[in-house]
Amino acid sequence: MARDYTKYTVKGLGENLNKRQLVFEIVKDWASKNNPSLEDFQAAFPDDVQGGKGFIAKQSEVKDAKRFNMQEPLTIKNGMHVVVSNQWGVKNIDAFLSLVNGLGYNVIKGADKANDIKFTTEQINKIANATWFYEIDTVLVEALGLEPYTPIPSLEIEPFLEELVENRSFSGIETKLPYYDITRTVHKIYGNLSYLSCYGEEGKGDKTNIEYSNIWADLLKKLETKATNADEYWALGESSLEKFSPFEDKDEMEAFAHLVYEKAIDLDSDISCLTVMVNRLESEYYTNTELLKKLGVKVLSLAESFQDYASICFNDNEENLFPEEVFNQALDKVIELKEQAPEDELENLILLLADDEDLHDKIKQLDPNFTPPTY
Repeated sequence: MARDYTKYTVKGLGENLNKRQLVFEIVKDWASKNNPSLEDFQAAFPDDVQGGKGFIAKQSEVKDAKRFNMQEPLTIKNGMHVVVSNQWGVKNIDAFLSLVNGLGYNVIKGADKANDIKFTTEQINKIANATWFYEIDTVLVEALGLEPYTPIPSLEIEPFLEELVENRSFSGIETKLPYYDITRTVHKIYGNLSYLSCYGEEGKGDKTNIEYSNIWADLLKKLETKATNADEYWALGESSLEKFSPFEDKDEMEAFAHLVYEKAIDLDSDISCLTVMVNRLESEYYTNTELLKKLGVKVLSLAESFQDYASICFNDNEENLFPEEVFNQALDKVIELKEQAPEDELENLILLLADDEDLHDKIKQLDPNFTPPTY
């Protein structure tokens, strides 16, 4: 089921409120008018309306802070500070609406933004035949009446993502998008929203960057259950490469990245892909020495030609990222297979090796005429 983005209006309290804002504004208003004790408050807004995670709680006794609006505590009788649950969705909002209707609040229900956009038959066909999200993005530009190539704000795309993950469909239209492209779209949208929210920039929406991270993580967990090939598992791990990443807990993020990267290594048998993907395991925000060693063993087992072993020594960015043991084994094979090497590739490899004085003896095995550079 797609995430519900219905907005609500309550006269005198606010317009176009999301579920969490609606609940908080009504509860705050009721508290200001009744100055209740904690017992009176919890009797008026019982836990079973929320669904079991707690509705009203004493701020000092909250055990799971992310489930309550800790930034805006309410002061009630005797100066006590209480907080309101922020866990609201399609499964419990109707119970809340029924409750507050009995308290005299008239809530006007608006539209779900994800259902507001109307597509032509031609646009529906384009979405149905889309094999990468850029094609859907282009249709959205048309449907929203924007100039061609206008960037679609992340908030306009976010309402569609849960449906895309769950059903591989967009606004009820089944697509041909591969899961690795859906995964990268989820990374792009939630990475951007997390950034905008963290720095308070325009287009950030009404969630904190931590809340966006948790939604992002939930979608990735669902995508992991659908992954079947190396491309999909590599895509799942890509979020580990950025400053803003899914999962509120860093250890959980790293465990998830380890899980999906390990599956990608096990499934991938393309040495050209594997030698490129080594960058994923030693980056600014994520390093995994255990998997670097495993990947090194895998590429050595697959390598056959001079080019294969040379690519283990240095990637396309002329970086040496494999552990020393793997590098040395690959270099020995390069020397053994040097007769296979095109002259320009051999010369380039020697130039890369020449920066390390400890490798000059190895270079002479590649080119007996090698003369160490002078600086």
